[in-house]
Amino acid sequence: MKKIWTRLAAVVLLLLIIIFGFLQYRKYQSSKNRIHNQAALILKIDLDGILESNALNFWRNPPKVLTWDKEEATLPKGFSIPSRLFIYNVHSKAPGTFFCSLQLSDTVALKLYLKKALKIHAFENITGGQVFGTSEDGKLAVAYNEQEMTLSYSLKAEQTKSILLDVLNKKNLLDERDQRLVSLLKIKAHLAYIFDAFSGSGKVKDNAISLEGSVPLGGLDVSGQPYVSTALDTDSDALVKIWLNAKPGDFHLDKLWTIGGIELSADSLKKYYKGYADLVLHKSIKQTDTLITYAYNDDFEKTEQKELKEIRVPDMRMTFSAKTDGLLNYLKKQKAIEGERLNKSLFPLYQVFDKSNDQIVQLSTNKDSKLKEGIRNTPYFFSAEANINQLHKDNVFPLLNSYLEFFTHLTVKMKREDTKKAHLEMEMSLSRN
Repeated sequence: MKKIWTRLAAVVLLLLIIIFGFLQYRKYQSSKNRIHNQAALILKIDLDGILESNALNFWRNPPKVLTWDKEEATLPKGFSIPSRLFIYNVHSKAPGTFFCSLQLSDTVALKLYLKKALKIHAFENITGGQVFGTSEDGKLAVAYNEQEMTLSYSLKAEQTKSILLDVLNKKNLLDERDQRLVSLLKIKAHLAYIFDAFSGSGKVKDNAISLEGSVPLGGLDVSGQPYVSTALDTDSDALVKIWLNAKPGDFHLDKLWTIGGIELSADSLKKYYKGYADLVLHKSIKQTDTLITYAYNDDFEKTEQKELKEIRVPDMRMTFSAKTDGLLNYLKKQKAIEGERLNKSLFPLYQVFDKSNDQIVQLSTNKDSKLKEGIRNTPYFFSAEANINQLHKDNVFPLLNSYLEFFTHLTVKMKREDTKKAHLEMEMSLSRN
C-alpha cells in the first residue's frame, strides 16, 4: 500500500510540474515583444490569472463577453489565446485606436473565422505570404502570416496597415529594455496599464472589473477642496451622472470652435467658467418640435409648411457654475442662445432650454427642469456613474448597444494626488449570460 501511495504522489507531482512548466512556457511566449515602438498607453491582461481566479464562477455563470452565439462557438478560430495579452495605442493615431497580436495555429480556419465572425471580407495578399484584411466599416483591420496575426480596432476607422505590418515583420518594435515594458511584466495583477510615468493595476473578480492607479491631470487645475452639487444626491433614478470640479489649464485656449456656423472662443468661455460642471441623464421624455417642409401650391409657388411632431428624447440636464451675466451675454452675442433655447444649429438633435441664476447656468432638454442649488465637500474632483444595463434596455444610445450589452454598471472616480497626477478608481460590472 505504501508503494502505491508513493507512486500516486509521484504521478501527481509530475503532473503538477508539467502543468507548471506549461503555464510558465505560456507566460514566456506571451512576453515576447510584439509592441510597436510608437506605443503610448499599454495595457497588460493576465488571461491565465483571470481564469485561475474565476474558473468556477465563469463555469457556473459566464459573463456575456465570454459567450458566443451557436455559429461562432462551433467555428474553428485558428488562433490561440495567450497567457498575457498586450493591448496598446500609439502616438501617431487617435487614442481610440488599439493594437494587439495573437499566435496562429491554422490560417485556413482563421480566414473563415475572420469572414463569418468578424465580418472581414476585403483581403489583400502581400509579398512574403502575408495577408491584410479590413472590415466593411474600416474599424477592424488584421495582418497575418503563417505564425502570427496583428489586429487593430479604431473608433475613427483610421488607416493602420503600416503599423500592423511593422509588428508582423518585427520592425520598429519597442525595445525590450524599455522601462514601461519591464515595469508591466513585474506587476502581478489581472490587469495592469502604463502611460508615460503613470501606471495602475486591477483585478477581475465575481463578474466585475476593478482598476486603480495614477493618471495624468492633463493640464486640469484641480481645487484643493473639491465639491459636488447636492442636487445629484437626489437623482437616484438617473441613468448617467457625471461631474467635474476643475478648471481647464492652458491647452487649446486660443482656438475658435465652429459648430453649425457658430463661433465660440475657448478663451472666452474659460473667462466666465468657475470650475464646476455636471451632466445628468434620465429616461426619455416627449418633446414637440416644429417640422418645416416646403411644397408648391396651385400657383406653383414654393410655400413653407409647418407640422408639429412629437418625439422622444433623453431627459438630459447639464449644470455649470459661471459668471452667468457675462457668459449669457457672450453666448447670445454669438447666437449660441436665442431666447430661452440653445440655437438649433449648435445642437440640432433636441430642443435644449436654458435657465440661470447669479451662480449657475443650466441647459436641459426638459423645459420643466428646476434649478437646484447647494454643494457639499468631497475628496473627489471627478465622478461618473452609469446604469449601463438600463441604458441598453431603454435604447438610449442605439449606436452603442452592441458594446453596452456586455456590461451592467460603471463607476469612475478621481482624486488629486499632486499638481500633475490623480488617483483613479474604477469598477465595471459584467453582464451575465
